[in-house]
Order: sequence, then structure tokens, then C-alpha cells
Amino acid sequence: MPIIPKEAFEAVQAMMKTRTKTSTAPKKHIFTNILYCDECHKGMWYKANQKGYRCGGNIKHGTTFCLNKAPIREKELTHVILEDLEVLFDTLKDKNFMNTLVMKLDKKKQLIQKELLASQYELGKLKDKKLEYVNLYTENVISIEELTEYRGLTDEKIKSLQLQQARLEEKMQECKSEDFAFHIGNKLKEVLGLKELTPKILHSLVEKITCNQDGSVNIQYSFVNPLQVK
Repeated sequence: MPIIPKEAFEAVQAMMKTRTKTSTAPKKHIFTNILYCDECHKGMWYKANQKGYRCGGNIKHGTTFCLNKAPIREKELTHVILEDLEVLFDTLKDKNFMNTLVMKLDKKKQLIQKELLASQYELGKLKDKKLEYVNLYTENVISIEELTEYRGLTDEKIKSLQLQQARLEEKMQECKSEDFAFHIGNKLKEVLGLKELTPKILHSLVEKITCNQDGSVNIQYSFVNPLQVK
């Protein structure tokens, strides 16, 4: 007869399985896939017990991977964004500010142009890299599998840069538009009238948010925000 009855053994095994530690998976929430750690560039994970987000890299791999333990409360971040938009909306109605808006947009255009040039330069380097991989393959330095892998990774980077360029071009057109204040004002008026931040609204107005180790955040809007022009 076994020392431990079969029923008891199976019950213990079942209990052990339920207690087995697994990696904490991120819960889908409003800022998922838009909020990132500025230190390791990993996505921030929503933690229900903290009512906010923590660096996914730190949670999964610990401080040896990323030191960022700063919690970002969802309610506070939502308030910051809505307050940002409200301030911008009110500012666009200020005639004194509108007199300097053209100068601010000109500066923004210069910054965007620099980003576009840098992006085009990087694209050129990546395209040269693809040709380099082909030469390495023809010289039998790398295998066909390695060539396929390297070119695939390079194509992903090229696609990402092309999307970035498209967004920059859109922002450039906003800066050139004489009706800039009118269009942005109408968009903000519609959002602020709802008094809440839904996923649809968030993704239409915010491109990316990064969180620093000290808990501060940097919000990159999907439109040109003249208040962020320095």
C-alpha cells in the first residue's frame, strides 16, 4: 500500500500546480500599447492592485534588466492628458497667443524637417545594409537562412521608418495649414465635450507616452502641439 493515498497525492499535485509561479501577463487596458518605459523601452503593464502601470521589463526580468519601478496611476495620467488638451484649447482662443503661433509653427517645421532628414539618412543606410547582406551571401560568408533572417529584420526597420516618415509628413502639413488652430480647436472641442478619455479618443490624439524612472511622463501627441514647441 502506498505511503500517501492516491487521492491525497493527486490533491497535493493539483494544489502545487495552482500555486506554481507564472510570469505576470499584462492586462489589456486603455494605455496598453501606448505607454512605454523610457529606460528599457518595454511596454508598461497594467496592475489592478495598483490601479496603474509598471514597467513590463522590470516586472518580468527584475532590476538587473530595468531599474524603473515607478508606478503610473491610470486616473492621474488620464487627468494630465485631459488637462493638457483643455489648456491647449483655451490657449488657441487667446488672440495674444495666436499672434505668436506662426513663429512657433515655423520652429516646429524646422524640427520636423531635421527628423525627416535623419529618417531618410537612416533609410539609406538600411537599404545599403540589405545589399551588403546579399554580397556576404554570394561570398559564402553567411548562409541563405541568415540572409533571409537579416533581410527580414531590416525590412521591419525600414517599414517602421517609413511609417514614422508618413506621420512626420502629416505634422508638417499641419504646420503649413493656415487653418491649423481651427482644425485642432474643433477636434479638442469634441473631445473635451465628452469629459472622458476613451481608447478611441486616446489613440486618435496621442501617439506614444514614455515614463521615466522618477515617475515623470512625456506625452507625444499625434498632432502638432504648439505649446510643446521650444
